[in-house]
Amino acid sequence: MGKNTFMLKFNEPFKYGDTEYKELVFELDNLKGRDIIAASNETLFTKGAVVAAELDENIKSRLAAKAAKVSIDVIEALPAPEYMRVTDKVRSFLLGINLQGTVLTATSDVKP
Repeated sequence: MGKNTFMLKFNEPFKYGDTEYKELVFELDNLKGRDIIAASNETLFTKGAVVAAELDENIKSRLAAKAAKVSIDVIEALPAPEYMRVTDKVRSFLLGINLQGTVLTATSDVKP
């Protein structure tokens, strides 16, 4: 895994729509400034306000989705504990904290 790549492994497959996920890999090193701008603009358009990217749940969710190459809907459908762990890792990345080799294991029931 890359310097700022982490993985969320599910104890049981997480199903969203017609797709089952055994794990999600978040490659944050692939994000660019334009991705942060796009996430901020989308949040501004849908929510009407934006706070600092590292604090805004909507922005962190959108960046997580982009890094994992899944839709924002998949990220928002994660069980709350996993959602918070994922967005916390995105926050750490935005603050410059190295995530190298981090593997998260789902702790909750992952039924949608």
